Amino acid sequence: MRMEDIFASIPEIHLETIKEDTYDTVRKSIDHISNLIKNEVDKYGPFEWKNDWKEQEYTEKLSQARKKGKLHVSDSIGFKRIQITNDIFHMNFTEGYLQRGKSFFKKTNTEYIWIPHLTPQKDWENKITDDWETITEKYKGSKEKPFRENSSEFDKTINRYTFARYRDALGVISYRFIGVFKFSDYDKDTCTRTYKRVNLEFELL
Repeated sequence: MRMEDIFASIPEIHLETIKEDTYDTVRKSIDHISNLIKNEVDKYGPFEWKNDWKEQEYTEKLSQARKKGKLHVSDSIGFKRIQITNDIFHMNFTEGYLQRGKSFFKKTNTEYIWIPHLTPQKDWENKITDDWETITEKYKGSKEKPFRENSSEFDKTINRYTFARYRDALGVISYRFIGVFKFSDYDKDTCTRTYKRVNLEFELL
């Protein structure tokens, strides 16, 4: 996701890698890349850094999505949590409320905004397949019944507008839309819930 974000933001980017090797070899690689950077700076002249460039980029990309009337998985937009809930779904949450660690927010009885942790946590092991089609949510804690099977968590009619947490091109935590998911299956033996992607986009109101 991070590499996609970099290429989307800077299509003409040229990548140089430093491979793990002996000290002298790594030192030569660093010197070589440093010289390449200096040459590029000399070629294009000084660069003026605009402090609000990130916000401008977000506003422009969101404006483009609104013109299309839809948010698609291919739209490379890095959201903050507050931007997802308020800018996209027109809710009225505060930063303080969103910082409580909650991973989903109820929009309607059949619509959730879902921001799952797709990395191992203390009592949970959440994973997404390489094709982004399936998310599994496995409980590894000590509770005898971690899931209430009669709860809305097992409702197959609920659309989950899902945003994955990742580090963007500058290493800043952002959230990216990865599709609309629905609950699919529950394995009692392994305490694992499965969600399947049912749509790559949704309409922006």
